[in-house]
Amino acid sequence: MKRLLHTGGEHYVGIKSVPVDHIVGSEGRSRDFTRDFLPLSRSLQERWERVDAAYQDGTSLPPVRLVEIGGVYFVRDGNHRVSVARSKQERPFVDAEIVHLDSDVALNPASSLAEVRRLSAAATVMTPIAPAAASAW
Repeated sequence: MKRLLHTGGEHYVGIKSVPVDHIVGSEGRSRDFTRDFLPLSRSLQERWERVDAAYQDGTSLPPVRLVEIGGVYFVRDGNHRVSVARSKQERPFVDAEIVHLDSDVALNPASSLAEVRRLSAAATVMTPIAPAAASAW
């Protein structure tokens, strides 16, 4: 995804409240959760239930860690917490520690993979080859 979105430098933003519907994917666990962040296996469901119980008990949980790219967020750490928060209508925001990756592509939370590919292709700029480099071929 990083390559597709033409990401550049990474910089720390800080802790802020993020709308859960702007969290669209996972940096490393995309095979464990659906696009709506529902767990795909029973073992993940058991962990999900423990996190849900902690939320219901009022247990303070650490902020999730998110990567912001092109206006949307991907989970770096805290997939279960995001999943539980997304399932609860009364939790439209989650506290998150944000790292921003520069990108030439602007997205919105409803962007499909096909749209991301289209936007990526539109943002691609061909860099001309320097004459000296061209003559070396």
